Amino acid sequence: MRNILYSLGLTILIIGYIIFISYIMTNGERFLGEIDEFWAPVMVLSLFVFSALVTSGLALGRPIWLYFEGKKKDALISMVSVVVWLMVLVVVVFGIGVLIF
Repeated sequence: MRNILYSLGLTILIIGYIIFISYIMTNGERFLGEIDEFWAPVMVLSLFVFSALVTSGLALGRPIWLYFEGKKKDALISMVSVVVWLMVLVVVVFGIGVLIF
């Protein structure tokens, strides 16, 4: 049960990070001003790589740590819980988006 609730917390952090990055990308011109044509794709790809690192660390960090600690069953439960919670929260976010727009 503890792994499932911990996974919910990690998934909420992932969704929060996605919302934060979406806000920055939506209002980027206000923060950064006009960006040169060359640097815009460099910045977007760098942000993409960094986001992959952050979200994979949040989603996979604990299950990998548990696996190497020899708690293979807890690692599997933790990984599956993150995936399920992420699917649930994505459906909720899409539902909110459909209702608002």
